[in-house]
Amino acid sequence: NYGRTKTRQLLYEKSVFNWLLYLDADVLPKSQEFIQNYLNLTSKGYDAVYGGCAYGNIPPKESMLLRWKYGRAKEEVDANIRNQKPYKIVVSGNFMIKRSVFSLINSKIVDSGYGFDMYFGALLKANQIKVFHINNEVYHLGVESSTQFLSKTKEAVNTLLNLYQNGKITSHDNSLLHLFISLKKSKLCGLFSTIYKKSHKRMERNLLGKNPSIARFQLYKISYMCFKYKNHNS
Repeated sequence: NYGRTKTRQLLYEKSVFNWLLYLDADVLPKSQEFIQNYLNLTSKGYDAVYGGCAYGNIPPKESMLLRWKYGRAKEEVDANIRNQKPYKIVVSGNFMIKRSVFSLINSKIVDSGYGFDMYFGALLKANQIKVFHINNEVYHLGVESSTQFLSKTKEAVNTLLNLYQNGKITSHDNSLLHLFISLKKSKLCGLFSTIYKKSHKRMERNLLGKNPSIARFQLYKISYMCFKYKNHNS
């Protein structure tokens, strides 16, 4: 278990053909024609193809509701919508990519912490890689607990903030980062930092409970990002 970035690099080094298909270990293809659906696109001029992901309609147990609700709201998105901003929803648990392109992009990622999938998408955009989305989903079966997901989310926000502050992200379609930059320019980061300091315990009770609010989760993320930024730069 080397983490996603290094594991994908090791698989790349073992590969011999021109196209790579990456699937996370906790997914299951939705279609019987899953492989063929990808093969049909290898000659269409794209550099990377994302199939998307899906979540079952039956809610999991209460301790896992946040990840399930977030996945259905923000990741289970039709390909027509994903193609409008092709670098925004690049769910890395299910994608096909040219071997040469993968080498170019993955070589720029030197860390393997949580949140670097977003950086992969930003690098695709910065390098003008031709990305296409299709409805060739996999079911995400490994839904983690709300506690784990909240912890990973904070790690991903830290990663995103560090990449931005270190000048690593020059072009992106990340909604959270766009909002953060807007708040920073408007000098509102202090306000959102205060929201996190005063309200994060109350928000966490909701997010870890039986009816987590995705809108509140979005507020939690941006307020935490502003909190980390203000405390790091104070």
